[in-house]
Amino acid sequence: MDASAAATSPEPSELTAAEQAALQRCACALVAAAARHQATRFDSTPLGPLAARSVVGVFVTLRRHGALRACIGNFAESIRLEQALERAATGAARHDPRFPPIDPAELPDLTVEVSVLHAREQLTGSPRDRLAAVEIGRHGLDIQYQGRMGLLLPSVAVDHGWDAPRLLAEVCRKAGLPLDAWQEPEATLYRFSALHCSGPWTDPTPETPP
Repeated sequence: MDASAAATSPEPSELTAAEQAALQRCACALVAAAARHQATRFDSTPLGPLAARSVVGVFVTLRRHGALRACIGNFAESIRLEQALERAATGAARHDPRFPPIDPAELPDLTVEVSVLHAREQLTGSPRDRLAAVEIGRHGLDIQYQGRMGLLLPSVAVDHGWDAPRLLAEVCRKAGLPLDAWQEPEATLYRFSALHCSGPWTDPTPETPP
């Protein structure tokens, strides 16, 4: 296997239970503010030192009664977690082109999932090398080729029961490319890992009864 590092951000350790809870609560607050069109300033204080941690991106996934409702994220060589979280949560609430914006009435029915991306590496070498470098459940994939790009989080392959060849084909499909495009020497292929937390949406600012 021949994989060379493509990002300089450090690989974070596993999130503690307290950090997961704080991250998910902040995502809930951001989703609620965006859905309600509130111009409130994001308070990252509950995240503590986690807010300044350098990551390569964050994705926020919203599900309603188990079905995908929105998923938006961002990738960068290095970005502060608080900044990436704010972009992803606001985008998921209002800017996923596949779905209408989240209506405030939907909020109590949502599950809010946060994926913190790290350890991004470019996969080089032969198609066999690239295939051997992909571990289901650990790695997500990002492909860039012929002006197109596609990304799948590590959880997607697990949810669908895919093996590594299927995951590679599906990330090509996501990019609108032939299913074997990942084998092309000119295709830029990355693997990455993600720390994941999920929970039901909770209202950070409950309305005061009249």
